[in-house]
Amino acid sequence: MALFESDLNHAKKVIIGRQLLHHMNDSGMLPVMQHGLVPGRQCISAVIKKVLCHDHLCLTKSSGAFLENDSVGCYDRLVNNLVLILMVKLGLPKTVAACIGELWDNVVHLIKTIYGISSLT
Repeated sequence: MALFESDLNHAKKVIIGRQLLHHMNDSGMLPVMQHGLVPGRQCISAVIKKVLCHDHLCLTKSSGAFLENDSVGCYDRLVNNLVLILMVKLGLPKTVAACIGELWDNVVHLIKTIYGISSLT
């Protein structure tokens, strides 16, 4: 994924993110552990569930394991074409996917250093 202007990111969030989230919620495709931004669920519920599970394990002196699946730190490792294919499968219109793919294909990456902005991409 690339970093884009904040206005474009906001538009993508509104146009793509919310529509896909509602579509996935209506279709029952969201996992039970997903709480953030899901209509009818609150983020604090995830915290309460986790604390209660930890307390239960402590009280029963049992062993347990928790899986947390979050891609916040690895967006630069995602394969853009596969992300677009998956989003189309989840209900994103193909024209929107084509627009984003075209944007990703034509973006130029420059690095800003103490010596100035790089000339090589």
